Amino acid sequence: HRRVRAPRHRRHDRTTHRLDDRLRHSLGLHVADVVATDSARAGCDPTPTASAPVAGVDALTSQGCDGDHRVQYWKMLGAGHAWAGADAGLVGLFVGHTPRNFSATEVVLDFFDA
Repeated sequence: HRRVRAPRHRRHDRTTHRLDDRLRHSLGLHVADVVATDSARAGCDPTPTASAPVAGVDALTSQGCDGDHRVQYWKMLGAGHAWAGADAGLVGLFVGHTPRNFSATEVVLDFFDA
């Protein structure tokens, strides 16, 4: 039985850790668990919809949430611990690759405007 390894996120983002092919924030919280908990608290359907809204991003969006609740998670592939669209300058040497093909600020503002 051959084991296939997923790309290591930690190579790009030193503030998170890999643990059994699941991302874990420095505080010990598993990203998948946090998204599932937030979705459950918002009364969303248990299975989120996967999409790729822009190149280099995998997104999970919870559907059928109570009231005006929304839960959405964007995973930037190959990025460091960076704010997409920002000019990383020399900070990029420490935080890793910063995607420039979309603006995280615009995405967040659009999310709250919806």
